[in-house]
Amino acid sequence: MFSVLRISRLPVYAYIFCSICLLGSFSTAAERPNVLLIICDDLNDWVCDIGGQEGHPQTVTPNIARFAKSATTFPLAYSNNPVCAPSRSSMMYGLYHQTSECYFWEEWYERSEVAKKSFTLNRFFKENGYKTIGSGKVSHHMWAGYRNNNSPKSAENRAREWSHYEHLTDYGPYWGTSGKTLGALPDVPYPFREIGNIDGSYGSLESAWNSPKRKNGERFFCGGIPYWGAPFRYVSKDDRDPTPDERNASWTVNQIKELEISEEPFFLAVGFVRPHTPLHAPQKYFDLFPLEKGGIIDQVLITQLVENDITDTHMHDLVPARNKDRNKGPRYYQTLLESYDQDKLHALRVYTQAYLACVAAVDDSIGTVIDALENSTLAENTIVIITSDHGFNVGEKEWLFKASPWEESCRVPLLIRAPSLSVPGSKVSNIPVSLIDLYPTLVDLCGLPTDNRMDSKGAFLDGYSLRTLLENPESRVWEGPNAALTLIHDPKASNKQGAHHYSIRSKNYRYIRYNNGKEELYDHRTDPHEWENLATSQSKVATRHRQILHEMIQDISKNRNRLESH
Repeated sequence: MFSVLRISRLPVYAYIFCSICLLGSFSTAAERPNVLLIICDDLNDWVCDIGGQEGHPQTVTPNIARFAKSATTFPLAYSNNPVCAPSRSSMMYGLYHQTSECYFWEEWYERSEVAKKSFTLNRFFKENGYKTIGSGKVSHHMWAGYRNNNSPKSAENRAREWSHYEHLTDYGPYWGTSGKTLGALPDVPYPFREIGNIDGSYGSLESAWNSPKRKNGERFFCGGIPYWGAPFRYVSKDDRDPTPDERNASWTVNQIKELEISEEPFFLAVGFVRPHTPLHAPQKYFDLFPLEKGGIIDQVLITQLVENDITDTHMHDLVPARNKDRNKGPRYYQTLLESYDQDKLHALRVYTQAYLACVAAVDDSIGTVIDALENSTLAENTIVIITSDHGFNVGEKEWLFKASPWEESCRVPLLIRAPSLSVPGSKVSNIPVSLIDLYPTLVDLCGLPTDNRMDSKGAFLDGYSLRTLLENPESRVWEGPNAALTLIHDPKASNKQGAHHYSIRSKNYRYIRYNNGKEELYDHRTDPHEWENLATSQSKVATRHRQILHEMIQDISKNRNRLESH
């Protein structure tokens, strides 16, 4: 077990001094645990062996399942905001949106005074003697100036945050005739293809390249901010550039080999973009999920649905119909059905096939990284986390996107292996946790100071360490709250507490309270798909959860150092 030095509420000079003392308390770098953080994008609970409701029965994720046998899984793990940018910012700062006052797409490090004076997770490790290395989509907004990646400002801020950062976010390969004329793959039907080259496209690389609908000059591109439309070489399925996820997996393998001979402890983060849209992957992954009978399995199954499931819900009523940035869930769903002549079963089969293919593809990339670690000398001293920024609705409640308050958007895979501490193959099935708890958990496990602020203008970590649950997965008690909190941003609301929509998940229930007072309540013991809103019929349970939500918001407002008492 790792020793932990507790420091809190120190002035800056004392903080620096104690940090130096902390580093000196370890006789060798090898005694300090390393960290490998693997984060996916839009990966919902359709993965094997995360416990509880298993999601999709045809999912192919053998590498995550294999890793689960050596780790602790958290079946009740949730995103604090089911949208990429705010979820990752909250997780990497360890701050709820109520604390930072940044609720949606803000670049925290430039617009939030609190974030300016609080260390990101990676920078806090760097400040405490770790070599911090990353690649891919880890944070959504990487560092101040990153949009102009060659600028002096970008280089200066990157150096503050990371010892080295390789590839920026890349959602490719995209399809088009140039980086400025990107669109959907040729076989995506109208009008869904009109959504655009990212959210409006799905299909295999081979099918696009060989499609009779392919127009002259159309080919694949890659890239992202700030370089859209970088070349992506494609000749055939066996002669092409690696996808961004394959490239980041290979880069991580090489980093692990180099880190084996290093004496510095490391914080290594890799962000895989799949299954984020566009849902593009090699054909071999689509072949795992045939649309016609007689394949490897029977026809691909769509998620379990019931008719008129939205009649007792309220999110659809609150989505701005004219705001195309916020009504994506219902708009994409209706557009998909329109593209297949309202044949819901066929439309969702096609989309589900693409989503499952991308899940299988990212599982292979995860397996590449885990295999490299297992075959190195670092495995026994490296904490490994596998998770996602949030989930994704694939048709449930007539929603085809993230950003919903329901289980499919909010629930995430979370697997943690802490050598000599976590119990291999265990599950924490009694207590809901969330991504806000990762930062304090790593601070605790790695023996870092508990004050993550640069000075008094910053904020203490909002989450709680999961150490006690790693040590005793069957525990029914921990220091954190008894529900996981998710915030859904309302674009019409000011950034004030209570102005947005909230969704909490206790062990047995999901409770949703919208900012107009409407409520939803689902009993997961009898209704894991959240088909029946019990807010009226089970008013006492709803009242109890309303009080839990109120107490959580009040506790967050105190922003005390939750680690200092250890």
